[in-house]
Amino acid sequence: MGLPTLKTKERVTFGKASAKKLRKEGRIPSVIYGQEKEPIHVVLDLRDLERVFRKNEKGKNTMIELEVDTEKGTKKEIVLTYQIQSDAITRAIEHVDFMRTSDKTKIRAVVPIELEGQAPGLRMGGVLIHKLREIVIKSLPQDIPVAIKVDIGTMNIGDFFKVKDLTLGSISIVSNIDDTIVRIAAPRTAVEIEESLAEDTEEEGEGEGEVSENEGGTSTDKSSTETDSK
Repeated sequence: MGLPTLKTKERVTFGKASAKKLRKEGRIPSVIYGQEKEPIHVVLDLRDLERVFRKNEKGKNTMIELEVDTEKGTKKEIVLTYQIQSDAITRAIEHVDFMRTSDKTKIRAVVPIELEGQAPGLRMGGVLIHKLREIVIKSLPQDIPVAIKVDIGTMNIGDFFKVKDLTLGSISIVSNIDDTIVRIAAPRTAVEIEESLAEDTEEEGEGEGEVSENEGGTSTDKSSTETDSK
């Protein structure tokens, strides 16, 4: 099965007013860069982009073939979605960064971890502690999974699942293999719960006054993919 294809046009107008006009028309300003080549600014049709992203949550780690219409003709670029900027309120896509890649070169990527199944330990009163929600892997772009599934269907109280317990075939794990992904802890007593809540309250009090917000109310969804330099 071939790569999804998107038709794009080279962007010739720039600035906030131009970007706003493009989005109003249902088009998304984007940029292609990487492999020590000059970046190319392009414009995508939002509907075409959503069609491709529909198969991949938030468009992360999606390998795409872009057909770029330029003044010198049409050129093809094999890319991976690297960063997606969305409106903080509407969540509408506002900008996409694409990184040039190759189906023969392994890259590093951050992939989310999803739990599936019902742990018997929870029915016995155990507490689910999901400690690690994503890991770094090294893989060919076309083999990067949307998410890594961890089956907790046999886990009882006291059981834990570590990164080294994952079976990913040809995909290499970059993260610390001794890190715990999930464990089923024994039920906590009322005293332990009260102490935990007290600690959380103290931490929140210490963090008051610290506010971080992207300029312009734009949120960034970064897939943290990068070509391995080694």
